Amino acid sequence: MVFVQGKGVIIANSKDEAKEAVSGMLSGESFGDAGTKVVVEEYLDGYELSIFAICDGDNYKVLPAAQDHKRVGDGDTGPNTGGMGAYAPTPLVNDDIYKKIEDRVIKPTLEGMKKEGAPFEGVLFIGVMVVDSEPIILEYNVRFGDPECEILMPLLETPVSELFYKGATKQLDTLDIKIKDQYGVAVVMASKNYPYGSSEPAQIIVDDIYDEELLANSHISYAGVTKENDTLFATGGRVLLCVGFGDDLQTARDRAYALCGQVHFAGKKCRTDIAYQALTK
Repeated sequence: MVFVQGKGVIIANSKDEAKEAVSGMLSGESFGDAGTKVVVEEYLDGYELSIFAICDGDNYKVLPAAQDHKRVGDGDTGPNTGGMGAYAPTPLVNDDIYKKIEDRVIKPTLEGMKKEGAPFEGVLFIGVMVVDSEPIILEYNVRFGDPECEILMPLLETPVSELFYKGATKQLDTLDIKIKDQYGVAVVMASKNYPYGSSEPAQIIVDDIYDEELLANSHISYAGVTKENDTLFATGGRVLLCVGFGDDLQTARDRAYALCGQVHFAGKKCRTDIAYQALTK
């Protein structure tokens, strides 16, 4: 498995594939200047989870686990990206996995930081690979993830301002965090050449939506766009996210993709199978 700084991962199925991938990166052919430094790691065969814990130095609150879809193509094919879509909560995680992550990762991390005189306060993002029901930690971040954040924030019934305030004032132990009894699905719409290179700016057209259920249970989160004279243009790799919500995962996904059908720009592309692992389980 070959990592490129800030640009994703290439999964190599053989040593020859790994050599070819590294050669393309270091030559600047694959990822430009970002490919001048690479990291090669062992490949883990499992499924990925994103776990977020809001911490106040002593206490923490864990948000519902999300699953991000990293590869650019359907069926998890092609190169890795910053994320082509996500959904939450995922039924792929159970109480046993949550407990293992809390006992083996979150609690020891907070205790270790306190012992070093630097108690951690903020968002702890834990990238997890589950292999044979065992969570293996891939990475830490101290921020929310994208596209996970775009579905987790609307699923919060507790005002996010209260969650952050309690975290900043070391009062998380007094907060009973409430999550909506819904599912959220976000589908990333990317530009034509993503993640291989930049694309020409393209005008974005969003059709009027007349379906009341879709209007009430979906929205667009914009990312790689610019606005000129009230006209939106796709100017980034990941251009926007179509986000849908529902009482079950299938309904949430159907609404997200219905919204995708209302958005148009030259060269647009998106995966058609976000949440497939949970829906085919």
